[in-house]
Parts: sequence; structure tokens; C-alpha cells
Amino acid sequence: MTMKTKVILPLHALEELVNRTFEQVIYEGTMGPQNGGIGRITVTKKESFRISAENNFIITRVPVHIKVSLRNGNPGIFDIIRDFSNLEKTHFDIAVTLRTRLRILPGWKLETRSEISYYWEKKPVAGPLNILQISELVRPHLEEQLATVAQNIDNYIGEEVKLGEIIAEAWHEITRPAKLALPFPAEAKLVLPDKEVPLFQPKFRPGKLVFQILPRFSINIAKQLHAGTDPEPPGLRIVSEDFPEEPASVFEAKIAWEIFDHWTDRLEIPVGRNRRLVLSNTQFQGTGNKLEAIAGFEVKGWGAIFRGRAEIIAESYFNPELRQVSFRQVWIHLIHGSPVVRGLKNVWGKNIERKVNKALQAFIMEQISLLPGELQRIISTRHLSEGLELSPVFEKITLLEMAAERAGVTIRGEIEGELRLQINRI
Repeated sequence: MTMKTKVILPLHALEELVNRTFEQVIYEGTMGPQNGGIGRITVTKKESFRISAENNFIITRVPVHIKVSLRNGNPGIFDIIRDFSNLEKTHFDIAVTLRTRLRILPGWKLETRSEISYYWEKKPVAGPLNILQISELVRPHLEEQLATVAQNIDNYIGEEVKLGEIIAEAWHEITRPAKLALPFPAEAKLVLPDKEVPLFQPKFRPGKLVFQILPRFSINIAKQLHAGTDPEPPGLRIVSEDFPEEPASVFEAKIAWEIFDHWTDRLEIPVGRNRRLVLSNTQFQGTGNKLEAIAGFEVKGWGAIFRGRAEIIAESYFNPELRQVSFRQVWIHLIHGSPVVRGLKNVWGKNIERKVNKALQAFIMEQISLLPGELQRIISTRHLSEGLELSPVFEKITLLEMAAERAGVTIRGEIEGELRLQINRI
């Protein structure tokens, strides 16, 4: 069973952020620390930043224009340049590439570390026969300033990409209770019970960066749930290895007894040709693998005389071959009923118990099969701010265990599907 939970960051969102921030002038400052510097350097972009992904790195490319203004009064080689060419300002172009490693820190904070490289589109020269390679004179200063540019971009991304706030917004929406599409009042709330979820190494796909986590999902179902959301999303436990190809995502559903009572009210169980046993006013409880219910009943097709109230006890077990809940035995004990009903119970009781066993088993598996669709509907109706998109696809649940507890029934299994949070704006 595979359940993939992804946070997707399209690279165009990063590209727009960087271009919006560094509109024209990327850097402007002094070259050389001594004596106020040997001159000034101005770095401007000729075209927009272009961002792509290659070999698990973010690659940023931009052609830039460099202007070097030499400070008057500098002795040495720069005097020679001026003597040769009366040169005060030097203009040249280079192609810059940033190679960035990106990761998410445990507090949902984005961190980038960039290395910068460049090549000359045309090396500037001066003097007779172009004997002075100005590129060599400015190279150490240029590399120093370009390293500052890379650091500025890293710092800006770390400060401005509010990934934690985006995750918190999605988290609060997902965990807000929602009304179920049932014929009686019922609400569901999705929770992630763990304080930390594993975050695997990011994957670089064409045009996007994909972070994958492997949470345990839990859904609480009751007549009415607390309206508040969980205060904050779970933390991250950074995992160094790649995301498993077939990850098992554990799913848990806690269903209150009152929901079972409503589910089984007016439940019809075939007990013979044109005859149905109809349950009413059921009251469930249980512990471990034992379910108990007090229920009114009547048999359709036999008239009002065939009515009464009974205790139904079912002992469940998990069938590993069929991957479903089955019942070893169902016992029906009459609490009250007419003498005719008691007589029929003595004659046909075992046959009716077998039919109730089969009907309860089919009924429970049917309700479990509906949970993925209900879960998908709940998340699909969440409203996030512009630029954020939740895309849930929950396909099916493979049952592993069912147990009765004080508050209701807990169902555990593996869920298959995909939940994506796509961040289209930063």
C-alpha cells in the first residue's frame, strides 16, 4: 500500500521571488578593503534569473553586466592602464551560475547554500596591443563580490520563504472539523497523532522541487467534535535516505459508539424469503474484540406480533487472508418479546444468528470502504489562500485491525493514495 504526502514547490515561484527582489542592480560596492578600496564595482543583470533543477541542485543562471570604476589616485598598475588608454571605467559581461543545495530544517524553515561560478563572455583588455588583461586584475575582487551576491540570495530566500506559515495554514484547514454527508448529524476531523513526521530527501523533478513526508493519518468521527484546530503542525524528523518506493502509511479511524448507533438504526437483515429483520434504537458498547448492542427489532413480513428487544453479542477477529473483519460468533439473547417470538428464537435462532453475523460483517466493511472518499471530500472543501492548492486522492484502506474501546471502535489499516500541497506563490 502506498500513501504519498508531498509538499511541492514549483521552481517558477522561486524564480519569480528572486527576480522580484533583485530587479536590476544585484550588487554595488567597493573593491578592496584597504584605503577605501581601489574602486567601485556595480553588478546588474542583463536578463532575468532562470532557475532549473539538475542533479539534486537548484541551478540559477543569469547574464550580468559588470562596471568597474577605478578610484583616482591609485598607484601601480591602474595608473599604467590610464596611461595607455585614458581608461577610467571598464565595462564587461559575464555569465553567472549559482549551484544551490536546498533543505528544510526541523522547524519547517527553508535553508539554501549556494556556490557561484562564472565565465567571461568577453574578457576586457586595455593598452597597446591589448596587453593588459583587466579581467585578471578584477578577478579576485569580482569573485569576492559574487560570493556576497550568493549569500544575499540565500539569506533572502531563508527569510522570505515562509514555509512554516504556509504549512500551518494548510494544517489548520485540514484539521478543522467537517460535517459528514450522512442522514444523521455527524462530524469528522483529520489529525496526525505524531508530534514529528519523517521528512525524506527532496526530489528534483522537471520544473519543481518535491518534499515527501510519511505521516500517520487518523480521523475521528462523532456526532459533534471540538470546533478548534490543532495548535500547530507536527515537527519534522529529517531522514537522510530516499523516500521508499512502497511506503506503508498507517491509517486510523476512531468512530464513536453514537455513530454505530445511528448507522445501524433501521438496518435491515434478510432472514428469509420476503422477510427482513429490522433493528432500531441500537445502543452499542464493547471492549477488545467483543461488540455488544441492545436493539429493538421487528420482522417485516410477519406483522406486529414479531417484535421485541434483544442483546446482540459479536466476537470479531481479523481475517488476514481476506483483509477484513469477520465474526467468529454472534449470539442473540431476547430481553423481551411475545411467546411466539421466543418460540421462533428457539427454532430458528442459530440460522438468524448466522444471518446477523454475515450482515454485520458486510455492513462494517461497507462503512470502512466509504472512509477514503469521505476523507477526500473533506480535504477537497478546505479553503486556502491564493496560491496554495491541496489535492487529495484517497483510494482505499486495507484493514489490519479493529478493536472496541470505551469511547467507540478504533479501526487501523493502511491507506493508499496521495495528498499534495502545492505552493504556487511565495
